[in-house]
Amino acid sequence: MTPPTVRVLPRPTGRPFARPARDIRDSEHENRQDMTLDYDILVIGGGHSIGVPIAVSADHSFIASSATMTIHPVRLTGMVIGVPATMEYLERMQDRVVAFVTAKSHISEAKFRELMMTVGELSQDIGTVVVGPKAVEYGLIDSIGSIGEALAKLEELIAERKGQ
Repeated sequence: MTPPTVRVLPRPTGRPFARPARDIRDSEHENRQDMTLDYDILVIGGGHSIGVPIAVSADHSFIASSATMTIHPVRLTGMVIGVPATMEYLERMQDRVVAFVTAKSHISEAKFRELMMTVGELSQDIGTVVVGPKAVEYGLIDSIGSIGEALAKLEELIAERKGQ
């Protein structure tokens, strides 16, 4: 059995762990609901886009008080065919992200969508940058903390698992 780990998401490159976004979606958060491992997540730097679903997938999540999470709607780059089916596809993708985040955290769907569609918060974009304490207040993240708190919580989760 693989030992539990603390995932640190500093987000320096715009992609957690510098792996392709498709890998992240497939292996890091959608499949986590079936995992039996204990793990917690610490958001240290700016968590952007795919970092939000990864962060909320943990058994317990921490965020540094100065860390940020950027919440915005799903978007595409490159050539887009402007037909109703394309918009429906984007809406279904966005609904999947919203459903996952709201199921794995304590934020309401209405609040998450409000943050996602805010105008005027981001320069030349829509969405919101949520700073550490607000992420906890909104229910996206469980606690404000650092690596020390994340490791202590991980040890607690391991002890609970061994006691069962």
